[in-house]
Amino acid sequence: DHAWLWRADHDSTAHFTDGENPVQHALEVDGRFVTVYGLFAEHTLGDLTRWRGEDGAVFLYQSELQYDAPPPVWPHLGYNVTARHHRALGVGVYCYFFDEVTVHEGIHAADASGIVHSFTHLLDGGGAIQSVINGRGGAVSATGQGSYVCSS
Repeated sequence: DHAWLWRADHDSTAHFTDGENPVQHALEVDGRFVTVYGLFAEHTLGDLTRWRGEDGAVFLYQSELQYDAPPPVWPHLGYNVTARHHRALGVGVYCYFFDEVTVHEGIHAADASGIVHSFTHLLDGGGAIQSVINGRGGAVSATGQGSYVCSS
C-alpha cells in the first residue's frame, strides 16, 4: 500500500548535489508476487525502481528523475523491470533537469506487454526523454510536453 520513496535532494533553501545525500535506488524488488498500490519514487542517482522479482504488479507509479543528473546522457531509468512476468497499470516518469540531459527511455521492461498506460512528461528545465518504454512513444523535450503509450 502507498509508498513515497525519495532522495532528499533539496530543502526549503537550496538544492543538494549528487555527492550529498547519496541514494542509488528508491526501491529494489527481488521477491515473487509483490504487489504495490501507489508507488512514488524521486530523485535517486541511479534507476529509481529496479524490479527483478517475478509475478509482481504495480497499480499507479509516479516518478521524477534526478534534477542534477550529469549531462549529456544520463544512463538510468525511472522504472526498470528485468522480471519476465510483471504487470503495471499507470506508470509515469517525469523530469526537470537543471542542465541539458538526455535519457534514452523513461521505462524499460523485459516483457513490456504487462505495462499499460505509461507516459513521460517534461515538467521544465533542459534536456529530454527520448522515448516512453522500450524505444516506443515520442520524445519529450519542451516544457509541459508529455508522451503516452497506452499499451505495450
